[in-house]
Amino acid sequence: MKTFALGYLIAYNVLQFLSWIAIVVLIVLNLIQNGGNPRGVYDAVELPLTIITCAAILETIHSAVGISKSSPVAAFMQFLGRSFALFVLTRSIPGVRYEPSVTAFIACWAAIELIRYPFYISSMLGTMSYPLLWMRYTSFIPLYPIGYGAELVTCYAAMGIVWTSGQYSFEVAGNVINFYYVLCVYVAVSCFGFIQNYMYMFSQRRKSLRKIKMR
Repeated sequence: MKTFALGYLIAYNVLQFLSWIAIVVLIVLNLIQNGGNPRGVYDAVELPLTIITCAAILETIHSAVGISKSSPVAAFMQFLGRSFALFVLTRSIPGVRYEPSVTAFIACWAAIELIRYPFYISSMLGTMSYPLLWMRYTSFIPLYPIGYGAELVTCYAAMGIVWTSGQYSFEVAGNVINFYYVLCVYVAVSCFGFIQNYMYMFSQRRKSLRKIKMR
């Protein structure tokens, strides 16, 4: 890897890591100020979360142009899934942002990224430690299902709202299609994507931990 590309990737990952730390601090402060009530968490983290979620499209580009070893398909699917949960479900449908499940999936995302980005940084610097490697390929086992489950609960809340309000309904060949059915398709597709990604992470876990044991 060329020196410039390496420096750029390290800087990107450091910025993402620091941004997620800031989000965790905002979450904790908001929960303390509101006596543990999660209703205001999304509003507290909306701006930084929006920025880093949009910036994450760069990870697909990094993989596609070959400066990162990650799968471009996996990176893009994660970007799409998070963008849909954040911008379509949470941000644009009234009332959804106040659901406790929104705080839950944001917290899970944060926990995942606070391990993933240091893992990438250590890998690029050649300073990988076994505890960090183990955490990267073990923490996803509970965090991925919990986070995805919270996204589904959020989607369920959104489905109830759009069914009664008709928000985002559209016409196809003279027939009005309720956005509720689009969300049903999203659930089916995201479920398939989640299973694929979850199994991919398990395969990566076996490969990575096996290499350590063979040394």
